Amino acid sequence: MDNGAAYFEPDEFYPLGGFCCQHSHRDKYHIRALLTFLGVHNAEARHKPLIRVVAGDLHFVVDAAEKELAARGRHYQAGGLIVSVSTEPTTGDPSITPTSAPALTRELSVAVTWEKYDKRAEGWVRCDPPPRHAAILYDAQSFRYLPPLVGLARQPSRMGNSSSRQAMTR
Repeated sequence: MDNGAAYFEPDEFYPLGGFCCQHSHRDKYHIRALLTFLGVHNAEARHKPLIRVVAGDLHFVVDAAEKELAARGRHYQAGGLIVSVSTEPTTGDPSITPTSAPALTRELSVAVTWEKYDKRAEGWVRCDPPPRHAAILYDAQSFRYLPPLVGLARQPSRMGNSSSRQAMTR
């Protein structure tokens, strides 16, 4: 067909979403052209929380990072560590896995759009999660927003041999 247009929302693979014009000019118009036409900046199109790194606000930035990490629902606190629940691929057994510092930095980059002020650009520019802030969150040992993980439950389900797994939090 040579009519219509398609748009899809942003996700991990298409951070700005997608757009395809079904008319004869489909090779000319894509998501960036649509965003420009609508006056939507790339940062707004990402549908991700924004954390701006401001000197002197280290504690606010670290708290905001922890809050966004907790909102993803994949990380918990246990024994003073940031942990996640993983599943052994061959047996299906769940386990509590401590999150490494590099893995935490990666998760923070997926969860949040980070910006810092650039004097040369005279504006806010995207950046990676600052190593200092990620390290402080990683070493915190006490967390305000990550739910505590008490343990894991594994019980037979109604589906035969498969099991259901659930993280237990308070």
